[in-house]
Amino acid sequence: MAKEEEIYLQMCRRWRNLPKPMIAEVQGKTIAGGLMLAWVCDIIIASEDAEFRDLVVGWGIPGVEYFAHPWEFGHRLARQMLYTGDWVSAQRAYEAGMVNEVVPREELTEYVENLARKIAEKPSFGLKITKEAVNQTQDAQGLWTAQQAVFIMHTLAHTHWREVSGAGIYMGDGAAPRPGGGARKEASAANCPNPTGNQNQRAASEPPAPFPGGCPVLFDILTRLSLLRPVESFLVRFVGWSVVSSHISRQSGVPYVPTAMLTTIGRTSGDLRSVPLFFFRDGSDFVLIGSKGGAPAHPSWFPNLVANPQAWLRVNTRRIPVTAEVVEGEDRERLWEIAAAAYPPYTEYQERAAPRQIPVVRLRRR
Repeated sequence: MAKEEEIYLQMCRRWRNLPKPMIAEVQGKTIAGGLMLAWVCDIIIASEDAEFRDLVVGWGIPGVEYFAHPWEFGHRLARQMLYTGDWVSAQRAYEAGMVNEVVPREELTEYVENLARKIAEKPSFGLKITKEAVNQTQDAQGLWTAQQAVFIMHTLAHTHWREVSGAGIYMGDGAAPRPGGGARKEASAANCPNPTGNQNQRAASEPPAPFPGGCPVLFDILTRLSLLRPVESFLVRFVGWSVVSSHISRQSGVPYVPTAMLTTIGRTSGDLRSVPLFFFRDGSDFVLIGSKGGAPAHPSWFPNLVANPQAWLRVNTRRIPVTAEVVEGEDRERLWEIAAAAYPPYTEYQERAAPRQIPVVRLRRR
């Protein structure tokens, strides 16, 4: 991850921030990494036969490392370009604002050199601070923040397909052809949790498909970068999959436990508090276990539910209003056995937590 970040994202960032104006003279086909080289320039002049393409979504990756598509094309054309992997002509790129001018190929070099001479006549300090002003404005609009966030998704995509296909990039059904040819490793439903790539096609009652063998590489990367908590929250909330549950499954030898995002109302602050938690099914109800890994005190979400039973549970990206009930007696024992059968470490957690009885909470749909 560090090497890829330095070579592609940070290097492009430094080129973009060079104090002198740069002009990209583009002809022919510009693909993926070629887009990054053009986008870091201040001005792009293209020949009439120039075409642009980012096909890496076909490899299971959300665009190139220097992610600037929505700023360069506008979000509508950016979506179409990424979703389809189709070519964007020089004329359409000009109309979208990515290209400054489109000229005949035989006139391209002369046009760019004349433009460069005209710019060079301006005071160098004025050009420097003007470029900085435009760059700062782009960053204030969210360019750099978005690029850092998307790079994490880019790295996640590499790790995801390495886990499910055994390759550094996705080579299964629907993948883009490898540049320069090369054999494709076929992926099937047996080694790909969702070959269609559409996570939202799962019903809310179905647990997210586990990644085979967990994601030890991804877990280690996120832990070392102190990114595990925010990335776990993002994945559970918007993808319906938990890197933590997958890691625990791998380490403990137990089946993957589905994870949901519970949102409670803070008992003292009144603010909304969200936390990813294992959940289990009991008919149409959801069951939570307040184990906190066998700690002597209850998890913070439990007293919030006791004080205000109204909450929300996001299951496989679907947000469900629920009402909480602390389960006691025989019903608690029944639900505890269901949870402990699905996740045996709960038995050890109860021994560790004694004399605290680990609470069992039922969530009913409102």
